[in-house]
Amino acid sequence: MFSYLLKQHPLYPTAHSPAYSNVAYTLLGYAQEAITGISLSIAVTDSIFGALGMTRSSFAKAPSFGGVIPGGNASVVGWHDDLGPTSPAGSIYSSTSDMVKAGQAILQSALMSQAQTRRWLRPLIQTGYLSTAVGGPWEIRYLTLPNQRVTQLYTKQGDIGTYHAALVLSPEHDLGWVVLAAGVPGSNAAGIRETLMNSFGQVFLPMAERQAEDEASSNFVGNYIDKATNSSAVIAAGRLGNPGLLVTSLISHGVQVLGPESPFKQIYGVGESARLYPSNLRATSILKDELGTYDSRLGFRATYFNATQPGEVQDPCLAAWTALGAPLYGQVALDDWVFEMREDGQAETLDVRLLRLKMERVE
Repeated sequence: MFSYLLKQHPLYPTAHSPAYSNVAYTLLGYAQEAITGISLSIAVTDSIFGALGMTRSSFAKAPSFGGVIPGGNASVVGWHDDLGPTSPAGSIYSSTSDMVKAGQAILQSALMSQAQTRRWLRPLIQTGYLSTAVGGPWEIRYLTLPNQRVTQLYTKQGDIGTYHAALVLSPEHDLGWVVLAAGVPGSNAAGIRETLMNSFGQVFLPMAERQAEDEASSNFVGNYIDKATNSSAVIAAGRLGNPGLLVTSLISHGVQVLGPESPFKQIYGVGESARLYPSNLRATSILKDELGTYDSRLGFRATYFNATQPGEVQDPCLAAWTALGAPLYGQVALDDWVFEMREDGQAETLDVRLLRLKMERVE
């Protein structure tokens, strides 16, 4: 195989364009075995199936019971297909329940650190379509939700014989979707797989988005006041095309920081409002009954640059990620906001850390 590959003309120069390759998985399998000294079959069985309790999954070896063989002829549908050297590309037998365990383990960082998971769930290269990117090994789709917000879905599809599988993950929503379809030759099992995959984006994600909006409104939206310093903030639900949490007013010691008279408007051309992005920085505390923990402090980044102009080279929203952590006062940034939470998930206090303001939420 190596001799053949060395003689084959390349498709593209290195890092020029995405191109799927089963042989690449074969090479990855050889590399894993050379580095660890453990066969890929044992590594997958012990380090993944065993660690996650995936008792209905196996590598290359067909299960002795519980398998689905459409029409009853295993050889016709590809049940016993031997991939040989390319087995790292698709020799896993599994079930929906086990694939759910795998998806949950990825979303919950069960077998690796959260930092490693975040690096893994990232695009590596864009395709020629704005709606599609490629990760390792992810087929990444950008979906525009009904509220005009764009989200990323990390998918992986596999096909062998008349078997068609798909795993879909939405890290933002902490949701996943597993589809395993099979049929006799000539059936439309692949089309069924695609229909079920699409239903995740068409039905379940919009429902999850609406649920997230309701929870955000219940947990964070409201007026926050500190009467002693004549300070206040108003947190509102985002409008169509600008979802999330909006800060429509911020007053510190009687001086308007955000709003129609914001001093930022003359300096930066912004300041009428701010948008809060969850930073995923959090602190946990022990519940009063000492039977568990809860998120007692949740970090957000406040950005004041919320308008982008499609089709223009200079993006006015560039500062939304290039101006993080500024301006600073006493080593604390103006965009560093923290909600102090109750055990029931409701925000109790808003801490605008640069202004040294803690304001209580009022009805």
